[in-house]
Amino acid sequence: MVGWLSPAAGLAAVLAVLLPYLFVLAAGHARLQRMAVTRRWEAWLADAVAEEEQELDEVIHPRRGHGRDVAVAAAALVVVVAASVTMERAASLLGTRFGVPEIVTGGVVLAAVTSLPNAVAAVYLAAKGRGAAMLSTTLNSNALNVTAGLLIPATITGLGPPSPHSNLIAVWYFVMTLGSLAFAYRDSGVRRATGALIIGAYLVFLGSLLATAHSASPDPWLTVIPLAVVAAAGGVGLARRPGRKGRREGAPN
Repeated sequence: MVGWLSPAAGLAAVLAVLLPYLFVLAAGHARLQRMAVTRRWEAWLADAVAEEEQELDEVIHPRRGHGRDVAVAAAALVVVVAASVTMERAASLLGTRFGVPEIVTGGVVLAAVTSLPNAVAAVYLAAKGRGAAMLSTTLNSNALNVTAGLLIPATITGLGPPSPHSNLIAVWYFVMTLGSLAFAYRDSGVRRATGALIIGAYLVFLGSLLATAHSASPDPWLTVIPLAVVAAAGGVGLARRPGRKGRREGAPN
């Protein structure tokens, strides 16, 4: 997005990570034992894959399909694609009519609406104590969106030149994603305090974006400084190890 790599190079870099990840998910516990990984990573990967399979048991071991199932699946696919196109065009037309900047329409409105199914699934999985499945549901959707929704079309049709607003969104999303993963790795889960910090960071991002959306050259005081403050707060939070009480009250691992 910021122009450091071409879309084709970005696609190759993503596939270099995504394809081995898909292989690990499909490998199963027996194959993981034969992979050249440490015992700690082997057990961690096996637990994560097993937890995913518990939630997808009906999909992994489905009943035999029939012609009617194919027709229903095809019809559902058409409805989803048509609804997505209608939603995007409606949001763009309404944004143009009411003078809403495109960066707000795409980066906030459409991003929030398209993330609602993932949010519902994540809440359900968290309530069931399926931490690995929840994290996978949250991140895998974005990984597929970046690959199939951004990099593949951009490789074929090209990508427009970077703008200050697209750079702002890319950097913010990078910092928040990196911070979320760092906290999840440190705590072997996501605690309520961490969740509150991430939500607060996103609200600061929204405020920064809305404050600069109508400006062709965003004021650094409204872009860089809020990002620096959030990054500093995340660094302080990572430097402080949670106590026993925090771990007991945390969300499911």
